[in-house]
Amino acid sequence: MIFINIIENLFFIDNTNRSIMRTLSHYFIIPILVLGMVLLLVFMNHGADASSTSERKAIIIVSNITFTDTNEMNKMTAFYNHLIEDGWSDSEIKVLCPGSSSLSEGIANCSNVENELDDLSSTNSTYEDVIIYISDHGILSENETYLQFTDGNISTDTMDSYFDNTSYDQMTIIMCGNQSGLVGEPFSDPYRDILCSMGEGDYFSPDNFNITRGLENEYADIDRDGVVSFVEAFYSEKALLSITTGQVPRMW
Repeated sequence: MIFINIIENLFFIDNTNRSIMRTLSHYFIIPILVLGMVLLLVFMNHGADASSTSERKAIIIVSNITFTDTNEMNKMTAFYNHLIEDGWSDSEIKVLCPGSSSLSEGIANCSNVENELDDLSSTNSTYEDVIIYISDHGILSENETYLQFTDGNISTDTMDSYFDNTSYDQMTIIMCGNQSGLVGEPFSDPYRDILCSMGEGDYFSPDNFNITRGLENEYADIDRDGVVSFVEAFYSEKALLSITTGQVPRMW
């Protein structure tokens, strides 16, 4: 009514027209104003929801150059199945590995790996959780660190640039393979957990580190919150392997 009174005083509306004005306002003007305010609030809330949409993404890469490492393929499959059982959908997981696996969506060559990392970093949304699982070998050449894929190498600096351009709340990078610890320092970041199966100059065949085994070990739940985190699973594996095999996983 305050709005109507202002209009009446501004335009010197007399008593007769004032009655008509108030009748019209009751049936038309006020409902229209209320509807407008409701639509504005809906639009504002929709915009806020769109900008804060959370997504998850897991990229699993097995660079099995000889296509004969069944140990790494079995560990990859177990990890994929664990994610599915943990509530991840198939559309949230991308698998690059030899075509002998039914999970394969392409081999782990340089172009496929970079295409996936480019898609990851090009998404406008902020990811709630990003998981990068890589089974590969680290290479150190002339003070540069590389990962060895089926048709060539990609430097850790190049891969790290994709991670830097990705918006996320938390990223976990799980690196398996000889000298996997080489990626620790190049990939390190306060908002990332870098879990490597062994140190920078270590070689173990087979690689005994199995993050899924740790995730499914109920005794690894150190804080007793009912969920085994990746870091808790890492410590479980580190304790097991340090005693049984001498292999010492590293974390950044």
